[in-house]
Amino acid sequence: MGHGLPVRATADGRRLKFLNVIAEHSRLCLAIRVGRRCKAKNVVVVLYALTSLHPAPAFILSDKGCLEFIAPAP
Repeated sequence: MGHGLPVRATADGRRLKFLNVIAEHSRLCLAIRVGRRCKAKNVVVVLYALTSLHPAPAFILSDKGCLEFIAPAP
């Protein structure tokens, strides 16, 4: 499973962050969340919810080694 956090701006210049969760093998998009910020607890909630629908992955890849997802384990 891979995920990334691209950042885009609205017409008024305010930032939007996108949490995209994609199955690496099938390239199926499992989740997209959009917001002004993306906290670690929000990422955990999305990943936890996905494990109720799909088997938990053996590992998770982060787009370009994104340091934005560094957080203590719950």
